[in-house]
Amino acid sequence: MKRTAFGSRRRRAAGFGVLLSVVALGACRGENLFSLTATVAGTEPQIVITAPGGGLTISAGDSVLVLAEVTGQEGLSTIVLSGEYADSVGGEAYIPATVQGAGAAFVRVNRYIQPATVQVLGDVYVRVVATDAAGAVGRDSVKIAIVSN
Repeated sequence: MKRTAFGSRRRRAAGFGVLLSVVALGACRGENLFSLTATVAGTEPQIVITAPGGGLTISAGDSVLVLAEVTGQEGLSTIVLSGEYADSVGGEAYIPATVQGAGAAFVRVNRYIQPATVQVLGDVYVRVVATDAAGAVGRDSVKIAIVSN
């Protein structure tokens, strides 16, 4: 009887070794056997702001030209441009504007954002936020400064 139990353990160990070899060989082929396709990152829209440049100074009350290139693998639905104060002042320095993506994979944004009615001097983040058809969101921003006229 002891020999039978020993043989059974040997067969289980051999089976486990074969299973381990299959997993190891699968990994050697460059396949990741333990990843989930639903958790793949990097498909959110990509944004490159070409204007305004970081560190730009602008007079209070002036509008700001936003130039950006937006790419979305799933097709772009909306692109929102805004300007918000960077410090404790908080709030909007510029009125948000929306550009429709219309399902395009690439959109070149060329739009002015208008100053808010109550605008104060200080640092502002000009933001571009893009949403694609799958609901993924990409963001980029540059910091500019509002100075006195």
